[in-house]
Amino acid sequence: MPNIKTLSESPSVSSQDTIVHKLALLDHAPKISVKSLTKRARSKWVGRAILQPLVALNTLRSQDSEDWMNYKSSFGCASIMKQNGKTLTTTYCNQRWCLLCNRIRTAKMINQYAPALKEVERKSFITLSCRNVKGEELRGEIGRLLHTFSLAVRRAKRKMDVVGVRKIEVTYNEVEDTYHPHIHGIFSREVSDALLNAWMDIQGDKSSLKGQDVGMANDGDVHELFKYATKLFKVKKGEKGRGEIHFDPISQDAIFRALKNKRTFQSYGMQVEVSEDIEELEAVEVEGLEEDVNTWHWMSSEGTWKNKKGDLLTSSKHKDSYRIVIAGKNWERIRQEYEKTYRIPISEI
Repeated sequence: MPNIKTLSESPSVSSQDTIVHKLALLDHAPKISVKSLTKRARSKWVGRAILQPLVALNTLRSQDSEDWMNYKSSFGCASIMKQNGKTLTTTYCNQRWCLLCNRIRTAKMINQYAPALKEVERKSFITLSCRNVKGEELRGEIGRLLHTFSLAVRRAKRKMDVVGVRKIEVTYNEVEDTYHPHIHGIFSREVSDALLNAWMDIQGDKSSLKGQDVGMANDGDVHELFKYATKLFKVKKGEKGRGEIHFDPISQDAIFRALKNKRTFQSYGMQVEVSEDIEELEAVEVEGLEEDVNTWHWMSSEGTWKNKKGDLLTSSKHKDSYRIVIAGKNWERIRQEYEKTYRIPISEI
């Protein structure tokens, strides 16, 4: 039976003094509600379930790869919560596939960019795309799309001020086994029309007008823009009203590999420039949380954090409301190969 390498559950730090110093800087912790904390627990629970097949897939490839180590490190994301009064402090993995980090990242991007985007007159939501590609072509196609968009912006700037934000997104077509990289953005209608014209001119026969779109943007579009760079899973209605979360690890792994070191968001002509990274160490004050000094450990079996007394930090109704379904092309073969090689179910990773 091959050995499976392990990584520490806690993010690495240079010394205990580093943590103490960072904690000292967290005097003004942002406030969240118990409801928001419960949503974080749900994200952690679902996120861990979809992380397990990603780790298994990359274990079969190589346990020495950077991708394997990055996936594995996400198990330790927010695994321990330190409570002091109503304040909870924990560490995060800051990975793109982590649902919990993405919740925090989305909120950060909206809070920072939304006020600036409100100043844009006649806001429009633009979508620019090209034909679908196979997995082996995806990374190169993403690079080409981003380069083409940069050229389109350069052309538009010759005629007007360009102010707005763009995002790269990738979706997967399971019927054709192809990937669809495309760009979303929020700009003024005038700028969006100029970008569309330049895009079509540069793309030539690589894009059809039918795959492009420019429409009026509202606040919901602003929130949508800052969501994930890929639709991680599909939620379907299961038996007895229970939701089913369907996740395809092979296609999502291909997307994450293709997006590696690519800038998902880019702003133009704005005073604010927001990093996609979130803080490794974060403290939040939870309104409605009973004051205490405590340590909470993540328990997947409970779907939330638990202390030594057996108390649960949040509700865990999501465990009974959803069922995780891992599927996709060739997944059954990979699952069998992993469990035969390492003699443990993927659900126990």
